[in-house]
Amino acid sequence: MHIRTIWALVCILAHLPLSARADDTDNKAETEAVFASFRKYNDAMMALDEKPMAELQYTTNEGQERVSAAMIQNDLAVARLKIAAQEKFAGDAGARVGKAIGDISNDDLAHARVDFKGNIARISGVGGDGLVMIKDKGIWKFDLSGLGEMDEQQIQRQIANHRARAARTDALTDEIKAGKYESVEELIAEIPRRMN
Repeated sequence: MHIRTIWALVCILAHLPLSARADDTDNKAETEAVFASFRKYNDAMMALDEKPMAELQYTTNEGQERVSAAMIQNDLAVARLKIAAQEKFAGDAGARVGKAIGDISNDDLAHARVDFKGNIARISGVGGDGLVMIKDKGIWKFDLSGLGEMDEQQIQRQIANHRARAARTDALTDEIKAGKYESVEELIAEIPRRMN
């Protein structure tokens, strides 16, 4: 999942106090369930499979659903970039490009900590200020409910931001395919200039 995408999930919920560390024996199964959902989302993203990604995002209203759809398109753009980099440069190019653009990969979970409070889990240690998931009908999902009730202008602003970022990411992907970059290092150096 892309770090800028998760920032939108976290900004409102960052103040929640959470207890019970992931290394507590009682929470090991729940921690693994959280990570399993995270991995499932990332695996679907890398397979460019939008449906399971949408199923793993928790929303409570139509505005959040619309923003979620734009977030998913942004994540798919990141996946296309990683795939193109891997195909062009081989080795660990896809992973390096993902890290440069702020993607949180399944490998990053080895450094993660999960804190629980009821049906809320906060994942930290993976970049940004943490990531909030909620257990809904027995499944851990990325919690977008923190976006709250948005008016149409707020919804459109969120959607526009995610679409613009996806477009910049897709432009980098097109440039890889067109042969603009001689090395993965050259591409990685370009990412912050283009994405910030």
